[in-house]
Amino acid sequence: MTLFLERKAGVAVLMNLMLTAALDDDMPPRGPMSAPIAALARRFAVSRAQVKDILDSAIAADLLAPARPDRAAYVMTPRLRQSLLGFIAALFILVADGIAKADLALRDERPPIEGAA
Repeated sequence: MTLFLERKAGVAVLMNLMLTAALDDDMPPRGPMSAPIAALARRFAVSRAQVKDILDSAIAADLLAPARPDRAAYVMTPRLRQSLLGFIAALFILVADGIAKADLALRDERPPIEGAA
């Protein structure tokens, strides 16, 4: 997961890739996901080389594997799926903590953020 977080448009490419999985697939997906490199580059305002480097680096790091010989589709490795589950869980914890703090602040009738009116 760190690989995607450290690359420009890395998380956006990964999330978009996940959205191309079959509707009846799990989340994170277990099945093939398509990656039209030119479309992803245009959508996220990066070069095709940048998108290709993200995908190639993810393969080299055992996060993605080509789903077909033409490498236009990928599958997540168990390593990436596990990492994503932890990342998503951490995001939910952060959101829940923020909601709890906002609720306490509202009960005390003070803004949840210091200095906010």
